[in-house]
Amino acid sequence: MLKIIWICIVVALQCHAALAALTLVGTRIVYPANAKFADITAENAGKQSVQMLAWIDDGDINSTPDTATAPFLLAPAVKVIGPGRKQFLRISYTGGTLPLDRETIYYLNVTEIPPKPIGPRAEPALQFAVRTRIKIFMRPAGLPGEPVVAARKLSWELNVAAGGAVIRAKNPSPYFVSMGSVKLMRGDAMLADLDRGMVPPWGESEFRADTGVADFSGATAVNYVYVNDYGGPEEFTFPLPAR
Repeated sequence: MLKIIWICIVVALQCHAALAALTLVGTRIVYPANAKFADITAENAGKQSVQMLAWIDDGDINSTPDTATAPFLLAPAVKVIGPGRKQFLRISYTGGTLPLDRETIYYLNVTEIPPKPIGPRAEPALQFAVRTRIKIFMRPAGLPGEPVVAARKLSWELNVAAGGAVIRAKNPSPYFVSMGSVKLMRGDAMLADLDRGMVPPWGESEFRADTGVADFSGATAVNYVYVNDYGGPEEFTFPLPAR
């Protein structure tokens, strides 16, 4: 019996998912809210045709084409893409009430379904359907400032407890700030490599150490890498007050 295993790959800094023949040219989509549509390209770098299945969700990583309810039309949503061929995906916002003072985030999902083995000697096989998921930032017209300035203006607070350390980031801007890395530093030495994530507009997020660190005393700064509109890294350092 043919079995298909679904793997979710959330694309961060890489422009292509290493396991997939079908890749997206870009790691995020910035959709001006007054635009009629936004486009992105899917490319089959493999040696055989693959079926593409695409949909948009509003934050539910477990969504499917049948359960997703995001207010978009996506064309094509299903397509067979030949080896070495490209396919434009057109995303059209269908309308609704969105905040005008901040960005809203959605997610584009693109799944590569491999071809079934054919022929008289085709044997039972384990196949992988690789899913790529990237962010769509709905950006209202006239937002003040710039996204990279928003990243620079983050403020950080370190809280040390018995179980480790938590760093809280506050965002005084209308833009999402996506993190490629967050590190707690003592001078030039890294004390902890923290969780990745995003800081929402006009909000805050907590970042925790992913490994146990015995001593956070003397931490002098937070070093963080912001992922910009084009998927590129922008590095910043925020000095922490002496403890």
